[in-house]
Amino acid sequence: MPNAKFVNAGVDLSALWQWTDTKPRILTLTHLFSPPPPLGPERPDGINAEDAFPWVCSKALKGETLVISTDHMPSEAAQDQASRRGFNVKSSVVIPISAGGGPVIGVLSFDDLKTDRKWPQKTVDRLNLIAQVFTNALSRKRSDIELREQLEEITNLKQQLEKDNINLRKEIELQHVHEDIIGRSPAMQHILGQVEQLAQTKLLRVLEQRTFERLGSTQSMQVDVRVIAATNQELSRLAETGGFRKDLYYRLNVFPIHISPLRERPEDIPPLVWHFVRQFEHKMGRRIDHIPRSDMNELMGYAWPGNVRELKNLIERAMIVCNSRTLKVHPPIGNNVALLQAQSLEETERRHLSSVLERTGWRLSGPRGAAGILGLKRTTLQSKIKKLGIVRPKNA
Repeated sequence: MPNAKFVNAGVDLSALWQWTDTKPRILTLTHLFSPPPPLGPERPDGINAEDAFPWVCSKALKGETLVISTDHMPSEAAQDQASRRGFNVKSSVVIPISAGGGPVIGVLSFDDLKTDRKWPQKTVDRLNLIAQVFTNALSRKRSDIELREQLEEITNLKQQLEKDNINLRKEIELQHVHEDIIGRSPAMQHILGQVEQLAQTKLLRVLEQRTFERLGSTQSMQVDVRVIAATNQELSRLAETGGFRKDLYYRLNVFPIHISPLRERPEDIPPLVWHFVRQFEHKMGRRIDHIPRSDMNELMGYAWPGNVRELKNLIERAMIVCNSRTLKVHPPIGNNVALLQAQSLEETERRHLSSVLERTGWRLSGPRGAAGILGLKRTTLQSKIKKLGIVRPKNA
């Protein structure tokens, strides 16, 4: 605002104080309109109204318009009086700024540097009009800033929503394509992702268009075939020792997918249990509505040396002897103990750490982090994860 307007209002100096945007929120000098030194004071840097003018500040923040004479201030305004003399201010009108009767958003002061002048009501009214101009300008500026911040937040939320929608669509598509595969653990989702990746590559044309060209030929041929080879043997070792043909192994080993044993993905056990229950319900003409929580916990804690086939057989046996709508099913304790005793301490520790990390969403520190649950320091847990070769799944 040009100094000429203040001259027309009959003042030598004017200062605008505004609330800071960060906490603690304090009134800070943001604009100073005055004649250049030595006629006017040097512009101070970082001055806080609540420190330099505590009495005036407390009054103005309550919405009071003040007419002040530096030489005739009350005793409780000693700090204000000293600060005003330091700026050579003789008399002032201090007007709080608030939009629409709301909280004070700033303070505007009009000062006389030469005389301890009187301030007629007509002059105070003119200064109030000037203060209203500042009020409108500050309100518009703050509204613009808030609007920009809200628009930025909306944009960020929109981008995050689009990202979440993409991930959700991928997950839904994955579940739809593989609806006959029961499993919701991160390990199974990773495996299904590998299957999908194998399908977005060279077999895509064969699977979708059912055409291919023989080696050295340019003529397309129709085909309706898909090659999948599965085994529970370690073919690489068998091929090296002569137990499996190397040439066949290398032809099959195009896109190997390792399926984790059931004991390493206990999250898949409940949906598998209910899947088999529904299968046998139809076959046996029975209805199961409930499985005790304790029984399900036992199933999730069992090592399952026979993997899914063993689980299916166990559910079938339980269904045969069940005579109510509550299915009671328990894993074979003896086999489980024998298997656990045969496993190495390192494997047991790896499995336990992996389970805790999955439950905590791979959060290491904090009250609900894996380190706190395991009773370890965060650095100790990180060392164990590295030592045991535990790798965080991409979708975890």
